[in-house]
Amino acid sequence: WQSIAFSENGEWIWCKADGLTVIHRSTGQILDTARLDLDLHKFGVDSIAVSPTGRMVAVGGNQYPSKNGVVEYSVFVLDSNTGEKIRTIVWLAQPGDMDCLAIGRDEQVLLTGTRSGDVRLWNIADGTEMKTLNAAGADLWDAALSPHGNEFVLAGSRESHFWHSDAQKTPKILTPAIWHDIAVCYSPDGKYFATANHVKKDGVRLWDGKTGDLVAELKANATSGHPDGGFAFTPDSRVLAVPVTNQNGVELWDVETRNLMTTLPAAGPRSVTISRDGKWLATTGRNSQVQIYDLPERTEVQVDTSGHFAQIDNVAFVASDRIATADSDGVICLWDTTSGQELFRTDASADSTGEMAVSPDGRTLMFNTIGKTMSARDVLTGTVRYSVPGQGRAGRSRAVQFTSDGKSFASWG
Repeated sequence: WQSIAFSENGEWIWCKADGLTVIHRSTGQILDTARLDLDLHKFGVDSIAVSPTGRMVAVGGNQYPSKNGVVEYSVFVLDSNTGEKIRTIVWLAQPGDMDCLAIGRDEQVLLTGTRSGDVRLWNIADGTEMKTLNAAGADLWDAALSPHGNEFVLAGSRESHFWHSDAQKTPKILTPAIWHDIAVCYSPDGKYFATANHVKKDGVRLWDGKTGDLVAELKANATSGHPDGGFAFTPDSRVLAVPVTNQNGVELWDVETRNLMTTLPAAGPRSVTISRDGKWLATTGRNSQVQIYDLPERTEVQVDTSGHFAQIDNVAFVASDRIATADSDGVICLWDTTSGQELFRTDASADSTGEMAVSPDGRTLMFNTIGKTMSARDVLTGTVRYSVPGQGRAGRSRAVQFTSDGKSFASWG
């Protein structure tokens, strides 16, 4: 998966890989995207974006082959809860993936941007183009709209741009120039935005959200960004969380004083995210670490998955106080989420764990492995209850899902 987001009501998960997949959270039902009337058979999905409220989702991409040297781009704006189409926007431009896609906080403005530098602002209500600029040569990777929708930032591997849509006809190039910018995010109050790059280890830069002027460089431990993800502001805009891979921690910076408040221990963190209520911070890490923190208390609340020595491929709650993890070596662990105690750990297997499902009664873990067999394990002991033929070693994609009554399961691969 390259993008993933919840609908406003939390029932549907919108995913982007090579195309678009919409999954029901509790049943695993996959929505027939033909019902969305998006012509996906001829439309390559480049990106998805969800509005800050979660109500709107935008699906953007282009149609190949190009016609007379230009490509037809399309963005479908949908209701994230129902899939109902709100607006379709189509235009022609030079070829390049549409990696930049964002919806304004008021859900009135849509931002699109392509690798070739075609950047536009659209009025979602009527689909008309509001502004356009040419950022050719910037090689755009990411974009962010200010909360008010009047400013936006384009992060590129060659140069990054700041644009005030009301006052400027041409964008302002961020200076001092930073090469290989790959991530940008706005503070919720719009006062600042932050950028990071994945080459120079010069930390994160903080910029004035209204003028695009450099405010500070936050680089206590001089780290670089990571293409897997980035950093995040707390909902009150007072704290910026920065993953520091080379120092094994997540730095928490006071945005106003520019002081490093503390560093949360995290093994090789690559990206962080903060819940909308500001209560939880989660970080994904190098190899085997997945960690969650109570942000106000600055304490880790999820177990340290140190029973694994390879990349964790799967994690699932089997009960409110039990969580199962499985890694690429086939090691399966069960944890008590309250105490952090490891309840059992299996030996490594010749088969990678593939995908995992928990039976509705919470007693059985089913694994669709990258191998010759699938196994059902007892949740309490980790022992194999039975095995059945699997999909084999060809390919890498796997899925497994129980029916709601727990009497049957389906596998795919």
